[in-house]
Amino acid sequence: MTRNFKISDQLKILGYKLYTPILKIYWFLFRPFKFGTRLLIYHPELPNTILLIRHTYGDTTTWNMPGGGYKPKNEGVEKAARREAFEEVGLEVKDLKYLGEQKSTHEYKRDTVSIYSGIAKSLTITLQSEIAEANWYTLEEACQLKAARSLDYLLFEILKVKSRG
Repeated sequence: MTRNFKISDQLKILGYKLYTPILKIYWFLFRPFKFGTRLLIYHPELPNTILLIRHTYGDTTTWNMPGGGYKPKNEGVEKAARREAFEEVGLEVKDLKYLGEQKSTHEYKRDTVSIYSGIAKSLTITLQSEIAEANWYTLEEACQLKAARSLDYLLFEILKVKSRG
């Protein structure tokens, strides 16, 4: 699903694009601890089919799982995963399962990202201004896309487990 952006959305996108380099400078100077979550959302009717997104800011050519940051003092990670799925693509998710954690110092911040999987409760996708596109892909198709590092690793691990039977 791609979208046409209204003027207000275009202004938000411009804000994201201007704000991102400033954040990267801050991260480089202060190396903050950040917490995030990503959600591998499975199609409710098609087996081994997942929802991937492209953002309107940062590297707009890579595909990733919906997700974002949260503050552990204010919100639990599972609640944050559900919130991010709803905020970014308008989907509620059932059967949430914890898949693991990824630590990274990419972009100079000290990131801890918790990764979950779940099944979409519906097929109605509503994109927010920070999302340029969202599409359903089989796991095999997803492996052919230019994907964010966290997604590349996760897809590799999923397919490795499936190949073992």
